Amino acid sequence: MRRHLVKRSRFSVKWFILSVTLLFFLVPRVGAGRVVDGIFLTVNGEGITFSEFREFVAGRLGISVGDADSYLRKIDSEEKLRPLLDDFINVTLVRVKLKELGESVSDEEVERVIDGIVRENNITREQFRKALEREGLTYEGYRERLREDMEKSRLVRALRGKEVLVTDDEVREYYVSNRDRFLVGYEATFDLLSVNLSQARDRVGPAALREVLARLEDAARKGEHVSSLAEMLKERGIQPEVSSMGPVAEGDLRGELKEAVGELRPGETSSSIVLGENLVFISLREKKGGRPLPFDEVKEKIREELVGKRSLAAVREIIKDLREKALIRVNL
Repeated sequence: MRRHLVKRSRFSVKWFILSVTLLFFLVPRVGAGRVVDGIFLTVNGEGITFSEFREFVAGRLGISVGDADSYLRKIDSEEKLRPLLDDFINVTLVRVKLKELGESVSDEEVERVIDGIVRENNITREQFRKALEREGLTYEGYRERLREDMEKSRLVRALRGKEVLVTDDEVREYYVSNRDRFLVGYEATFDLLSVNLSQARDRVGPAALREVLARLEDAARKGEHVSSLAEMLKERGIQPEVSSMGPVAEGDLRGELKEAVGELRPGETSSSIVLGENLVFISLREKKGGRPLPFDEVKEKIREELVGKRSLAAVREIIKDLREKALIRVNL
């Protein structure tokens, strides 16, 4: 007899693991070990199939659906599953809420945004796909992450639109307090970590690589030096290169590297930067000289940054509220 576990807000991952295990062993299989699909999770009345979760995992890890199926079969602990499951529930809650509001993001809208990205970069769809592959992403995974970003943005506009607006006075105040983030003509000394994505992917596989890169991003946000990030990679059998650079004149820096160094303060570490086949992190040691750009040249960039920060905070608050009120059912 089918049992039901009903619980407000978070539900036990152990129950989820049990439900997946039962699906693997009790449901008849088809072909090469594939699970016959069925509803295993209901969020606010919205039925979620196992294949939907499997496709979500494939996109998150940048692997095929078949590899995601194998990956899920090998999960042996709550710790490994929880981040994926939490993300999946959050995405589902946002999607269900947008559906209630009549504000769902359509496939056509997502494709139009991708068309715009392709045009702006003057490349073909095929070149775009290959560029994603070099970064360890699948086109399908990228498209779903883009959809999620669009959904979060739309939800914020619908529920907290006025709260994320930024006044001219707030923009100017930020500029005055952070002039050192808008310098030109400076010299910078920094440490740079570089890892070849293709070699790393061949070494540990796409799923493990995505997992370790997520850990690196988290460590960088916390301000850990690139030497610590390098040790994390070495623990997984990936050999990065770490080098000291500088002093380097601001005018000799290019593209995203220049932007990242310009925004850093001494002791801070950048988020990841893709340079060709390599993924790069920077820890700034020193920045000398330079002058701040005029306010009028950076005010819109500042406004965009502040709106982005407020929108991110609003999304977190909305999702927290949705989770507290959610009715989640796991079908065993």
